[in-house]
Amino acid sequence: MNHYDSNSYGASCLKDKILLVTKLTTLLLVSNFLQLSASSHNYDHSPIETALSTPGINFAKIDIGGKILDETGQGLPGATIKVKGTTQVAVTDHNGKFILKQVDQNAILVISYVGYISQEIKARSQVNLSLVAEAGNLEGVVVVGFGVQKKVSVTASIVTISNKELLQTPAANISNALVGRMPGLIAQQSSGDPGVDGSSLLIRGKATLNSSAPLILVDGVERPFNSISPFEVESISVLKDAGATAVYGVRGANGVILVTTKRGVEGKARINLTYTTGLQEVTRVAKFVDSYNFATLMNEALGNEGKSPIYDQTALDAYKNHTDPYLYPDVDYVKEFLKPFAPQQNININASGGTKLVKYFVSGGYLSQSGLFNHTNDRDFNGSINYNRFNFRSNVDVDVNPDFRLSVNLAARNEVRNGPRGGTGRLFSLLMRTPPNNGPLLNPDGTYGAGPSLTDNVLAEFSYQGYTKDYTNLMEGTFTGVYKLDKILKGLSVKPMLAFTNQFRQQTSRYRGSGSGDFYTRYQLKGKDADGNYIYGAPIGTDNPILNFAQTFVSDADNSYRTIQFEGSVNYANSFDKHNVTGLLLYNRSRKTLNRTQTFDWPFSYQGLVGRLTYNWDNRYLVEANMGYNGSEQFPDGHKYGLFPSVSAGWVITGEPFMKNLKAISFLKLRASYGQVGNDKVTGDPRFLYLDNPYTTGGGYSFGLNNNNNPGGINEGAFGNKFVQWEKANKTNIGLESAFFDSKLTFNADVFYERRSNILTLPGTIPATVGAALPIVNLGIVENKGYELEIGYKDKVGTFSYFVKANISYTRNKVLFRDEPEAKYPWLRTTGQSLDMQYGLQTAGFFKNQAEIDSWAKSSYDPGPLGKLQPGDFKYVDQNKDGVIDDFDKVPLRNPTTPRYIMGFNLGGSFKNFDFSMLLQGAAETAMVVNLEAGYEFFNTGKAMDIHLNRWTPETAETATYPRLSSAPSSSMHNYINSDFWVKDASYVRLKQAEIGYTFSQGFLDRIKISSLRLYLNGSNLYTWSSIKYLDPENRNQRAWYYPQQRVWSVGVNVTF
Repeated sequence: MNHYDSNSYGASCLKDKILLVTKLTTLLLVSNFLQLSASSHNYDHSPIETALSTPGINFAKIDIGGKILDETGQGLPGATIKVKGTTQVAVTDHNGKFILKQVDQNAILVISYVGYISQEIKARSQVNLSLVAEAGNLEGVVVVGFGVQKKVSVTASIVTISNKELLQTPAANISNALVGRMPGLIAQQSSGDPGVDGSSLLIRGKATLNSSAPLILVDGVERPFNSISPFEVESISVLKDAGATAVYGVRGANGVILVTTKRGVEGKARINLTYTTGLQEVTRVAKFVDSYNFATLMNEALGNEGKSPIYDQTALDAYKNHTDPYLYPDVDYVKEFLKPFAPQQNININASGGTKLVKYFVSGGYLSQSGLFNHTNDRDFNGSINYNRFNFRSNVDVDVNPDFRLSVNLAARNEVRNGPRGGTGRLFSLLMRTPPNNGPLLNPDGTYGAGPSLTDNVLAEFSYQGYTKDYTNLMEGTFTGVYKLDKILKGLSVKPMLAFTNQFRQQTSRYRGSGSGDFYTRYQLKGKDADGNYIYGAPIGTDNPILNFAQTFVSDADNSYRTIQFEGSVNYANSFDKHNVTGLLLYNRSRKTLNRTQTFDWPFSYQGLVGRLTYNWDNRYLVEANMGYNGSEQFPDGHKYGLFPSVSAGWVITGEPFMKNLKAISFLKLRASYGQVGNDKVTGDPRFLYLDNPYTTGGGYSFGLNNNNNPGGINEGAFGNKFVQWEKANKTNIGLESAFFDSKLTFNADVFYERRSNILTLPGTIPATVGAALPIVNLGIVENKGYELEIGYKDKVGTFSYFVKANISYTRNKVLFRDEPEAKYPWLRTTGQSLDMQYGLQTAGFFKNQAEIDSWAKSSYDPGPLGKLQPGDFKYVDQNKDGVIDDFDKVPLRNPTTPRYIMGFNLGGSFKNFDFSMLLQGAAETAMVVNLEAGYEFFNTGKAMDIHLNRWTPETAETATYPRLSSAPSSSMHNYINSDFWVKDASYVRLKQAEIGYTFSQGFLDRIKISSLRLYLNGSNLYTWSSIKYLDPENRNQRAWYYPQQRVWSVGVNVTF
């Protein structure tokens, strides 16, 4: 039995009551002061509430854990759970899980996530809550030019990708993670070379004769993009129509990509650690025949030309049986010099959190990516490809007072890339060209071997020449202030911004010799003597044992520069009953100076004004007007500044009363935009287009009979154009956004049309006899049109949730006018055709016999050593019916090298603790050129591929897919003239990404003091379906002198503390 002292108990109760009354009385006496102090700091709770939460007055506390989901059961990373009236905040992890400690059991939790309806619930120990998406969510925001807008009020064509999607692809370069995920964005990765493997990006294809690269801004500032760590990025938005890009004026014609980095949120410090390690391997590389087949095919090619074979039966047998690897070598150069796998690893640690006054996000990362070259580390130096990158970012927001917020963004990157001195292109040219029987890599005595025709030794080129180390250092800073002027006018604020970027690139090299083949000695084996000893030929080349040193400071506009940018804006946003109005007036100025060592450059400068006015009534009827007024150094007075306006409107149909009973339609919006944007970029980047260039350096003249001295000289430079002006793009866009069945099914569509005029280009009808370089003029008109479709569905069946999402984009351009000489036939003109079209002859099969040759149009091209066409040669279509096959018969071939169709299909789901995702991506109506080493047999005394085994012979006439063989083909010969045979269909479908993950249960994690723990396995570039089998369809190097794309397998862990 328990006993207690009633007097003591009563005294204790009385003491507590007196203490409570004392506290409350004291608080009432000073409430005005404390309340004023609280309001000045935007506290959500009163001083009395603060006092009641202090020790001495005990309310029950509980720990809360759980998971925030979307309507399909997928975890929502980054959702906020706030204890109403306090500063207690938690943010969900990668899988939507969270923990809140010591929460009042009577508290109210506010759960919110961008794009979803916020909910308030009573605190309980376990919270598993599904938020409902609002397709027209009034609270959701979208990043737009120079600001953000509520999602429902956006009338422009904008698409966004989140951080979660970016991280699903284990790409070292962030541009490669965008492929297939956003309609309207074309991303082509043409190389897998570590450190330089970024995709070329286009928004809605091409509409100019100049560069179509979009403007890329990181947190509102034009900065390098490819080397940003994806762990630092919150979202990436693509602005596609004039309604979105007119505010960028002269720089907005090719579209804009906005990268928004992460920021801190109020709440306890949250530390996130991610480590990924993986292996890279080649996706596709050409397959070459061995020495026996090489020799057999060469004999056949010589026979086709009436020549004697150079390989007798003894040699053929030796190659086939590998009886003497020195005199009859059989080297698989791809297998010998490319490793099957190369490692890659990525680690990132970041911390975020904050109070009501200060919020922060700090991130540091390290990426290491090795190359696949073998034998580049055999000597006393390391010539292997290796790319290392360190990333740092710190974003801090400080509320100096309730009306003034100061934001400071600092970032730094350090990149070091090591590689062979000869360069990737040089080494791949050797792999693509050197025959397997060219000679041994090493002779019996250990010296370098040499072949009878190609004397370069691939092993020496890889291992002996030297290395180049490339250093890139980048520093960025952005300082932004937002000052609210509600005391003057509610919703009014001013926002100054000052940003700087400084990038510096340096190269150092240690090397032997000054070029290929001049730094080592090699010997050709001539046979064996009577005693069976190998006979060595005379030495070729001179050994250079000394490693030279060179240092270069790279000073081009993309690698070494410093920029400073200022923006100052006045912003307004307010609501009057159902009327919502926003406005923006902004001035900006930027200057970019190259970091040159001994020369001086005039800085690149821009300045301009930006204006925006939006109005919507009841979030139902939407109107927006934008304006960019920009100045560019490229144009003379009178044309230096240009005005680029746009207007757009939208109608949220589901806001109408007559839609209320249509429960199946969750959201329906129509929008349209029209506007004009500009471009001042010209291919080759000439500057000050209106100024005369008096002279340029030229070839000079050779003097003397013996010395042949050429001192160089000067040429007359280009004339200036006093009337040159902006390239102008008039753009129209109509869009539909919709959602059905409680937003489970979504469908979005856009159709667009662009007419680009005043295109900056060189005149095409002035003869070269004028004797001077020509000025840039406004001559050219291109139209570009197309459509984009996006459909998605997400749902939940029991504990299994899933989603599917697909997008397809089509864009087709056409040159309406181009200054070009009058053509004899219409198909010879580029006017009327698409940009990036290839021109050549149209094939009609192979000649079967001499009678067919005699009856066909006569070829004007070199038929080969026999001086006449033969069976097995190409038949070409005589387009003009003049009986002669010549350049007048060349027509546009297949499709442009830029795809017209791009598509993506993404699906994923989760079941209990498991999750998975997969992305299929593809392109269609596009072409690639394959010739020279990547197409011809024995080109430039080179090798043969397995595709040449199916050549035309009298026995294979019905099944052959390749013409008869030639021993020394060239691009001027009949069979090798550019034709639809050498322009290949580059359409493809690729399994771009797949991932499976497992998240540990919360009970287990509580015991080891971890908030969340997830393990995952993913891969990229896993499999490709295409008609061309031996090269990657995204390759655009017609000789295949490129580092092939990589398949990456990765395993990783993500931990949150």
